[in-house]
Amino acid sequence: MCVQVRIVLTAASALDRETRAEHRLRVTALDAGQPALTGQLDITVVVLDANDNNPVFKYSAYEVCPDIYCKALFFSCPTNQKPQCRT
Repeated sequence: MCVQVRIVLTAASALDRETRAEHRLRVTALDAGQPALTGQLDITVVVLDANDNNPVFKYSAYEVCPDIYCKALFFSCPTNQKPQCRT
């Protein structure tokens, strides 16, 4: 006889990827027999980023212009500084 049981695990608080990106759990089930039969299930919970932190930039404005010779982009900031090639 096969009995299906549904178990719901709920976190007590929100999971934060910046604090911990992955949680590993082991669920063990026992029956009431003598001796008791057991089964185990390993669960890995991967926490996705919720974009709850605003991005931080070094400058308030950036100037971007393509360069066909470098095949990259020149980034400069502030605009009065010489651009640096970033590949």
